[in-house]
Amino acid sequence: MDAIKMPAQEESSLIESFDRLKSIARATPYPALEMRRSWLDSLERLIQENRQALIDAVRQDFGQRSAVETRLAELFPSLEAIRHARRHLRGWMQPQGRKVSLWFMPAAASVLPQPLGWRGWWCRGTIPCSCPLVRLSPRWRPATG
Repeated sequence: MDAIKMPAQEESSLIESFDRLKSIARATPYPALEMRRSWLDSLERLIQENRQALIDAVRQDFGQRSAVETRLAELFPSLEAIRHARRHLRGWMQPQGRKVSLWFMPAAASVLPQPLGWRGWWCRGTIPCSCPLVRLSPRWRPATG
Protein backbone atom coordinates (compact mmCIF):
# COMPACT_ATOMS: atom_id res chain seq x y z
CA MET A 1 0.00 0.00 0.00
CA ASP A 2 1.33 3.43 -0.89
CA ALA A 3 1.99 5.92 1.86
CA ILE A 4 -0.38 8.85 2.02
CA LYS A 5 1.30 12.21 1.53
CA MET A 6 0.22 14.93 3.90
CA PRO A 7 1.29 18.57 4.04
CA ALA A 8 4.40 19.17 6.15
CA GLN A 9 2.58 21.60 8.47
CA GLU A 10 -0.16 19.04 9.21
CA GLU A 11 2.43 16.31 9.72
CA SER A 12 4.45 18.38 12.21
CA SER A 13 1.25 19.32 14.07
CA LEU A 14 0.25 15.66 14.23
CA ILE A 15 3.70 14.64 15.49
CA GLU A 16 3.58 17.40 18.15
CA SER A 17 0.16 16.16 19.28
CA PHE A 18 1.40 12.56 19.51
CA ASP A 19 4.50 13.68 21.44
CA ARG A 20 2.34 15.66 23.88
CA LEU A 21 0.05 12.64 24.43
CA LYS A 22 3.05 10.35 24.96
CA SER A 23 4.52 12.70 27.57
CA ILE A 24 1.18 12.79 29.42
CA ALA A 25 1.04 8.98 29.37
CA ARG A 26 4.60 8.77 30.72
CA ALA A 27 3.79 11.25 33.49
CA THR A 28 0.95 9.02 34.75
CA PRO A 29 1.91 5.44 33.87
CA TYR A 30 -0.69 3.95 36.26
CA PRO A 31 -3.71 6.25 36.08
CA ALA A 32 -6.27 5.96 38.86
CA LEU A 33 -9.82 4.80 38.30
CA GLU A 34 -11.26 8.32 38.47
CA MET A 35 -8.76 9.64 35.93
CA ARG A 36 -9.63 6.84 33.50
CA ARG A 37 -13.33 7.51 34.01
CA SER A 38 -12.80 11.20 33.31
CA TRP A 39 -10.97 10.33 30.09
CA LEU A 40 -13.86 8.12 29.00
CA ASP A 41 -16.34 10.86 29.95
CA SER A 42 -14.33 13.37 27.88
CA LEU A 43 -14.29 11.04 24.88
CA GLU A 44 -18.04 10.48 25.13
CA ARG A 45 -18.66 14.22 25.48
CA LEU A 46 -16.42 14.89 22.45
CA ILE A 47 -18.48 12.52 20.31
CA GLN A 48 -21.81 13.87 21.61
CA GLU A 49 -20.86 17.52 21.11
CA ASN A 50 -19.51 16.89 17.61
CA ARG A 51 -22.20 14.45 16.49
CA GLN A 52 -23.43 16.59 13.61
CA ALA A 53 -19.91 17.44 12.45
CA LEU A 54 -19.04 13.72 12.39
CA ILE A 55 -22.23 12.92 10.48
CA ASP A 56 -21.47 15.68 7.95
CA ALA A 57 -17.85 14.52 7.54
CA VAL A 58 -18.89 10.91 6.92
CA ARG A 59 -21.61 12.07 4.50
CA GLN A 60 -19.10 14.14 2.57
CA ASP A 61 -16.54 11.32 2.58
CA PHE A 62 -18.94 8.59 1.46
CA GLY A 63 -21.10 10.80 -0.73
CA GLN A 64 -24.65 11.37 0.55
CA ARG A 65 -24.57 8.74 3.29
CA SER A 66 -27.68 8.72 5.44
CA ALA A 67 -27.40 10.42 8.83
CA VAL A 68 -29.35 7.53 10.38
CA GLU A 69 -26.87 5.02 8.97
CA THR A 70 -23.96 7.02 10.34
CA ARG A 71 -25.58 7.17 13.77
CA LEU A 72 -26.19 3.40 13.76
CA ALA A 73 -22.92 2.27 12.18
CA GLU A 74 -20.47 4.81 13.57
CA LEU A 75 -21.65 6.78 16.58
CA PHE A 76 -23.68 4.12 18.40
CA PRO A 77 -20.87 1.48 18.49
CA SER A 78 -18.36 4.10 19.67
CA LEU A 79 -20.59 5.37 22.46
CA GLU A 80 -21.53 1.85 23.53
CA ALA A 81 -17.86 0.81 23.67
CA ILE A 82 -17.16 3.78 25.94
CA ARG A 83 -20.13 2.94 28.18
CA HIS A 84 -19.07 -0.71 28.32
CA ALA A 85 -15.54 0.28 29.33
CA ARG A 86 -16.89 2.63 32.01
CA ARG A 87 -19.12 -0.11 33.47
CA HIS A 88 -16.34 -2.71 33.65
CA LEU A 89 -13.38 -0.47 34.43
CA ARG A 90 -13.24 -1.16 38.17
CA GLY A 91 -13.30 -4.94 37.64
CA TRP A 92 -10.63 -4.77 34.94
CA MET A 93 -8.34 -2.95 37.37
CA GLN A 94 -8.69 -5.49 40.20
CA PRO A 95 -5.75 -7.81 40.95
CA GLN A 96 -6.34 -11.30 39.57
CA GLY A 97 -5.40 -14.18 41.86
CA ARG A 98 -3.29 -17.04 40.50
CA LYS A 99 -2.65 -20.51 41.83
CA VAL A 100 0.78 -21.23 43.22
CA SER A 101 2.65 -24.50 42.82
CA LEU A 102 2.78 -26.80 45.80
CA TRP A 103 6.53 -26.17 45.95
CA PHE A 104 5.95 -22.50 46.76
CA MET A 105 3.29 -22.93 49.47
CA PRO A 106 2.15 -20.99 51.47
CA ALA A 107 2.92 -18.22 48.95
CA ALA A 108 0.27 -16.23 47.10
CA ALA A 109 0.41 -14.80 43.60
CA SER A 110 -1.61 -12.27 41.66
CA VAL A 111 -1.50 -10.36 38.40
CA LEU A 112 -1.87 -6.60 38.60
CA PRO A 113 -3.31 -5.32 35.30
CA GLN A 114 -1.30 -2.37 34.00
CA PRO A 115 -1.54 -0.25 30.87
CA LEU A 116 0.58 -1.52 28.00
CA GLY A 117 1.58 1.98 26.96
CA TRP A 118 0.57 4.73 24.61
CA ARG A 119 -0.85 4.13 21.16
CA GLY A 120 -1.85 6.48 18.38
CA TRP A 121 -3.93 5.85 15.30
CA TRP A 122 -4.07 7.77 12.11
CA CYS A 123 -6.82 6.64 9.80
CA ARG A 124 -7.50 7.34 6.19
CA GLY A 125 -10.58 9.35 5.34
CA THR A 126 -12.41 6.32 3.97
CA ILE A 127 -12.25 4.41 7.26
CA PRO A 128 -15.43 4.88 9.29
CA CYS A 129 -15.02 6.99 12.41
CA SER A 130 -16.13 4.18 14.73
CA CYS A 131 -13.06 2.08 13.91
CA PRO A 132 -10.52 4.21 15.79
CA LEU A 133 -13.02 5.30 18.46
CA VAL A 134 -14.13 1.77 19.33
CA ARG A 135 -10.49 0.72 19.54
CA LEU A 136 -9.66 3.75 21.65
CA SER A 137 -11.98 3.29 24.60
CA PRO A 138 -10.48 -0.04 25.78
CA ARG A 139 -7.02 1.56 25.75
CA TRP A 140 -7.91 3.51 28.87
CA ARG A 141 -8.40 0.33 30.79
CA PRO A 142 -5.56 -1.86 32.07
CA ALA A 143 -4.47 -4.74 29.95
CA THR A 144 -2.14 -7.63 30.46
CA GLY A 145 -0.03 -9.28 27.85
